[in-house]
Amino acid sequence: MSFKLTWEDIEEDVRAEEVVDELGIRVTEVKGFENMASCPLPSHPGNDKNPSFSVNTDKKVYNCFGCGGGTLCDLVMQIEGFDDEQDAIAYLLKFSDYDSEDDEKFMRKILGHLGKEKPKPEPRRQSLPRFAMHVIDKWVDTPTDFYEKRRISPAVRKQLKLGYDPEHTLRGYTGAAAIIPHIFRGVLVGYQRRWDSPEDEWPAHIRKYMNTDEFPKKFTLYGYDWAIQNKSSPVFVVESALTVARLMSAGYVAVSTFGASANQHQTKLLSSFDHIVLAPDQDKVGESAMKRLFNTMDELCIVDYIPPPEEAKADIGDADDDLLADLIGQIEPAFLHFADL
Repeated sequence: MSFKLTWEDIEEDVRAEEVVDELGIRVTEVKGFENMASCPLPSHPGNDKNPSFSVNTDKKVYNCFGCGGGTLCDLVMQIEGFDDEQDAIAYLLKFSDYDSEDDEKFMRKILGHLGKEKPKPEPRRQSLPRFAMHVIDKWVDTPTDFYEKRRISPAVRKQLKLGYDPEHTLRGYTGAAAIIPHIFRGVLVGYQRRWDSPEDEWPAHIRKYMNTDEFPKKFTLYGYDWAIQNKSSPVFVVESALTVARLMSAGYVAVSTFGASANQHQTKLLSSFDHIVLAPDQDKVGESAMKRLFNTMDELCIVDYIPPPEEAKADIGDADDDLLADLIGQIEPAFLHFADL
């Protein structure tokens, strides 16, 4: 008897940089997690003299302006010529820390296959970092128009303790940065720096968003404390913390998964809400991730869907008040949206 793994089972454990090297992709430039290269896909039209291809080694996705995008598993299948996803999974396991004997989802598959009923196991408890609140105090009241330009109100900035440092220094680089504290269940568990300096000034090791050490994005949701106090309202599920702040400024409740995908720990937290609204970024990765989240959450709560703005890679946080109102008017049950795909 055999049991099949999926990309979702091993995704978090795959060492993407090693896969990129093994596939023979010649990276020409690295910006944060984005590894730029000429497109290696056999289907790419013509010569890719000006690199239009990138692999994000954090999200483990790729994109080409000419060929489209997908997961790292999809990329392996195309380059290696695999017709069966299981062949790609076997290939990726060579560059993975995945351990089937210690994976709860794998065990649930076995029990389900054997027809045995067993309560869904709790995610393993994670010891979260703890910071003293005074760590961020020096940045909280710093004057800046950073948040105003993103339609984040002064009241929400104060509520979320959003800060700003015009001369923030990290790893030998100094530049202006927004400071986004992550307060989870009343504890400051870390903070993000969102650089506000010109991107062409960044050295290779500087990314747009940089977190404190051991930042617990896989075990928490940004905005969770406020959302759980307002759980009778629909809770928008978005990718970034600043989008949460934008929606709160417009009078809505929102949480962020710190990226496109939600893992087992985060879906357990989302199950605390009676009604969620999936709000993906305008890209294939965001749409695919929200579809997976819908499949997980559909039987746990009411799940609706709101379309992103039409501009590529935009999200609901980029919308002005008029566009936001228009998008709110397009909210529909998620099963209707995904049924059309």
